Amino acid sequence: MAESPADGHGHNADLPVEAPSDAPPEEEDVDSEKANVQRQMLKRFEALSQHFRSEMQELFGQETETAKDVCRLEQLVREMQKDLEAERASVGATASSIRQYMETWQASHLATVFGSEEACTSDRTLCEGRPAEAMCAADLQRIVEKVLEVHAVQDRPELEEAQRQIAALQDQLEAGHGEMSRLRADLAEAQKLKSEEEKQLVEFKLLRAKENELQSSKMEVQQLQAELEEFRTSSRQLEMRCTQHQSTIREKSEKIIALVKQLDQEVEQVRLLSDENNTLRLELGRDAEYLKVVSASADPLSYKSAAGALAEDLLNEEQQFREDLRSLSAKCPGLPKAGDHYNHWCELQISRVSDLHRSFLHRLQDHRSDFPEDVKVEFSTPTEEAQKGWMQQEAVMTKAGVEFQEAEQEHNRRWEEHRLKLTFERDSKVKQLLDQAERSQSKAEKQLLMQQAKLYGQRIDAQLDRAWEDQRQERETRWSLHQQQKQELRQKIKEESLAMAQRAEDQASASSRFTEAASNKLAAVEDAWLRNAERAGSVSAPAMKSRDFESCLRALQTSVTAAADSVGCTGCVNFATSQLPARGSQYTGVGLMIDQVESLLTNRMEMRTKLRKELEDQSRQQLRNCVEKFVQREGVERDNEELPESHQAASIVGLLRMRQHRHVSDAMRRQFQDYLLVLRLCSLGALWLSPSGSSQDGVEDLPPLPAELAAHAETEGSSPPRNGSGPQADVDDAAFEGNFLYRTLCQNLLERALKLLSEMQRDELLALKRAYAAEQRLALQHLCQLETEMVEKAVQQDLQEYEVQIASRLLSDSERQISEEHQRQASRVSQDVAVELAKYKLHVAEEDQAMVQDRQKWVMNRIVCLQANGTVNPNDRALLLRLRAELHACDTKIDEFNANTMVQADLEREAVRSRPPSTGRRRRSSDELTAAEVSDRQNVPTQGLPDEPLPLGLATLGGLRPNRAAMTFGQRCESPDFGVKTDPTDWSFTAPRHGMHGNLGRLKPKGNYGAQDLPLPKQQAVEMGPAGSPPRPPMKLSPATRNRCARLPPVPLTAR
Repeated sequence: MAESPADGHGHNADLPVEAPSDAPPEEEDVDSEKANVQRQMLKRFEALSQHFRSEMQELFGQETETAKDVCRLEQLVREMQKDLEAERASVGATASSIRQYMETWQASHLATVFGSEEACTSDRTLCEGRPAEAMCAADLQRIVEKVLEVHAVQDRPELEEAQRQIAALQDQLEAGHGEMSRLRADLAEAQKLKSEEEKQLVEFKLLRAKENELQSSKMEVQQLQAELEEFRTSSRQLEMRCTQHQSTIREKSEKIIALVKQLDQEVEQVRLLSDENNTLRLELGRDAEYLKVVSASADPLSYKSAAGALAEDLLNEEQQFREDLRSLSAKCPGLPKAGDHYNHWCELQISRVSDLHRSFLHRLQDHRSDFPEDVKVEFSTPTEEAQKGWMQQEAVMTKAGVEFQEAEQEHNRRWEEHRLKLTFERDSKVKQLLDQAERSQSKAEKQLLMQQAKLYGQRIDAQLDRAWEDQRQERETRWSLHQQQKQELRQKIKEESLAMAQRAEDQASASSRFTEAASNKLAAVEDAWLRNAERAGSVSAPAMKSRDFESCLRALQTSVTAAADSVGCTGCVNFATSQLPARGSQYTGVGLMIDQVESLLTNRMEMRTKLRKELEDQSRQQLRNCVEKFVQREGVERDNEELPESHQAASIVGLLRMRQHRHVSDAMRRQFQDYLLVLRLCSLGALWLSPSGSSQDGVEDLPPLPAELAAHAETEGSSPPRNGSGPQADVDDAAFEGNFLYRTLCQNLLERALKLLSEMQRDELLALKRAYAAEQRLALQHLCQLETEMVEKAVQQDLQEYEVQIASRLLSDSERQISEEHQRQASRVSQDVAVELAKYKLHVAEEDQAMVQDRQKWVMNRIVCLQANGTVNPNDRALLLRLRAELHACDTKIDEFNANTMVQADLEREAVRSRPPSTGRRRRSSDELTAAEVSDRQNVPTQGLPDEPLPLGLATLGGLRPNRAAMTFGQRCESPDFGVKTDPTDWSFTAPRHGMHGNLGRLKPKGNYGAQDLPLPKQQAVEMGPAGSPPRPPMKLSPATRNRCARLPPVPLTAR
């Protein structure tokens, strides 16, 4: 029978609840409430067990009485069955005797009594084909009734006696039926009582199984409580470590690099082509001194050290920078990591950013030779270095903790095996005893076996409880010993680091003490800046993972605004007020999307700029305080009144250069993050601009690289996929069109957005270089006036950097103006070529028409001659057929020429009528243009700097307008037609062409600074033709041809 859990688990209730000494009062209240709840549950379980025991005893008593009743009823049923069989036999014998009597005395009435002829002819069947053994009282009654009907007319004593016997037998039969129904009811009741007994046995088994589950659950709860305590302790330690290493962890987990494509090699090639073009222009009629090719200026962002190669530590830093970029591109949320095109876009940008980073490493290598010995080359902040040391020690301790956990897992495994073994033995033994009790027929034996099963299970449960308690105490002992060892190791490391720092401070010289103090001050400022930069550059991962452009953009703007508020840059955040384009607007909404992207990137860049300025101001202030304190301390330590030697400039410059290199590396990582942000926004923008239903949900990858970028990527070492390479899935036309539209829109967005981003990031890097040079100059001018050489060197570096950048900017502006003018001239030349080609085609067609008409006339005369006699010679028949076919061909060509001429004339007249009037500015005639050119050339002063070469713009644009060719140095290059859009219909085709051959050929050297015009003969000017056209010899035409050429439109020629 079931027993109260207090019998098997009473010792657990008596044990005091263990609680940590440092537990708060709230935890103690919770533990006391848990203990009260457990005690109440145990009391309730004991009451239920006692009630169940009493009910089971009553049921066992009822079971005994029921068994006796069942045995008695079964005996009665057997007796009644025997009586019934005897009655059936007597009924059959009676029926047989009646049959024999009817066969003997009344054979004619046999069919009437027994019902059928077959029953009468058969020996074994008596009534309706049934044998005597299957007859019942009803059948016998029916037979008797039939016999009575037969003998109704006859009154015989034997019949009356037979009727009395039949009535008696019928009464006996009814009494037998009643007894049988009563026995059947008793049998059903006995079966019901037996099923209830089986049900009780099943309930007992289920109760035992539930007790086993409860025991296992208690052990699991205790184990989970122990693990919870361990996890709480580990979480406290992790929180402390997380607080210490928050900046480092955030840098490794949330940074996303963003740098955009830098077209360095393409710019160099364009410069070389521009120089070559300038040289070719100068060769056409220039003197030898103008044939000098102006060398292209160096890019301010490109630099290579004098050694030509980087040192080993710098190479390792470059490789680490590349790995950081790749890891950031792989961690960027939202972008497809498995797409080949996305990987190649990222690899292309990584290669370009690494090239820029390499140039800064070359610059650092050249300046490192000027660093004092005390200034260390550190690519991370001192705080990060200290944290790395602590992290290494923590890694060792973490490894020891892992080993401890593995050992604990082994202990837990052995304990679990032992527990499972005991549980299996308990369950198998209890099951065996319960099976024996179920098969037993005696009630006492059943109770004995069930009591044995209960006691055995309780004994095994007690063993399990004792084993679990021992195992838990041993585990707590091992855990406390492990924690004590970790604390001792941490304290030892801390004491060693403090002792090492104290020894280094005692042995340090004056300069090293200043360097150490200044590095500590700058490290604190740099750590604060790094935390603010992390908050300002953080990007929301859910926003990047969004599939909707509008929600993604709004979330990014919200995150940028929140970051600006957190770092104190609220005033520098101002987003564009323009609305988003309508969904599905395709190419018409590209401009609005680019405006939104530009606004987002500009705000992020403004935050970085403001944080940099704060970093420079705080660094300068900390250096000022450090210099003052150092000078005061050194003056107090000296006995004489001499001024302390000043050698702080080199240390300040070295520290600033190292901090600036770390800053520019971080800025390039932030720019690469902007690049990835642009990739994601362009992908979502293409889906936004695509019409509903045309874009596929599966479109994730970016479009392939353009041809020129793919070629650049191949030179860098990567292998971008070709368009159309690889297996293509069978898709329907609608899906293919949607994918094509998505790729086209995304390509358009990427082209415009990345071009804008490239310009913005290049300007940011140039501004950083200028700011770095100015920061060094200001620091030395404020703090190191006694070291005049270092101050002058810093000033020269600042001036040199400004000179290089301003020269590069002005030269790029000039080259852009030259390129635009060259494009305009090329378009004019192409138009002139098209006009002259049309004229020449007309001339060729007219000559061909004249030849065809002459041939037609000759053929007609020849045919007339052959047919003059009215008959044709058989020998001339073939010639006549050939002449007729040729005449037909000539007529066909003449008709086609006439039709084409009429159509062309109609089109010209229609074009003249449909040409819109000129807008923007009045069209100038050829005479006005010529007069303006001459007056401008005469009024332009040919003044320049003495003994200086001719400016590039004036040397190459001798044939252009003087107001574009000559300009003051430093003046912004602007077009005289700025603000007025030139309409193609305003171009005068009769105006003089501004080509290379026309004006360059009429120039001759005029001193060192200009050129004068040569007189050009009128006939030569007429024969030269349009600009860019090759010279051709004068053509001899017939008078008829000259007359036809002079008339417009030409008159169609007809045969005479």
